[in-house]
Amino acid sequence: MKRSLQRVLSLTTTLSLVASGACVVGPKYTVPAVPAPAAFKEPPPGGDAMQPAQPSDAVHRGVWWDVFGDARLNDLENRLAAGNPTLAQAEARYQQARALVRENRSQLYPNVGVSASVERGRPSSRQLGVSQTSSTEYAVQGTASWELDFWGRVRQTVSASVATAQASAGDRETTRLSLAAELATDYFQLRSIDAASRLFDETIEAYQHSYTLTQNQYSAGIVASAIATNSTTAA
Repeated sequence: MKRSLQRVLSLTTTLSLVASGACVVGPKYTVPAVPAPAAFKEPPPGGDAMQPAQPSDAVHRGVWWDVFGDARLNDLENRLAAGNPTLAQAEARYQQARALVRENRSQLYPNVGVSASVERGRPSSRQLGVSQTSSTEYAVQGTASWELDFWGRVRQTVSASVATAQASAGDRETTRLSLAAELATDYFQLRSIDAASRLFDETIEAYQHSYTLTQNQYSAGIVASAIATNSTTAA
């Protein structure tokens, strides 16, 4: 009787520990509160109150370069989005993070496996008195396992992987925006250099035309030698 009572007490203690352990979950992340002052030393112009920032790194900015109305720039931006290795690397990291989220979430559910096999046999022809009829055996085997998340390990792992995937999404969109902005900046700088080069060529051509016109006037005796000399020096 005493031994039976000890077994009951031991089983009750074990069940109590398991039940209490099932309620133990790791601490959840909470955004730290940052107190803001009631007023700033230098108020903005116009007296408008400052607005708190609202980060949106994971939001796709769209084809914002269409506002310039440049077909060549649109083509370059599309080619950049389709074949840039840095952007492809950021996209691969994002997809990897999403796959890790799905993998971690799968641990919350039972794992079920099924396997099948077929065996076909025939006795050796050297055995006397044994039937030579071949036989076929079919076998199907199933397995199932489920790890209860008593301590919240799987749930915390899922939460961490979701946060990592969100950060990867922000990095991907930030990379896309940075590359597109850099391409647009370089493109317009190149266009400015081309415009300056054309202006320089047109200026040289204008001076050459003026020089030729002055020389023709001097040859015809319309202008003096000093004016022709000054025109030659300027050209």
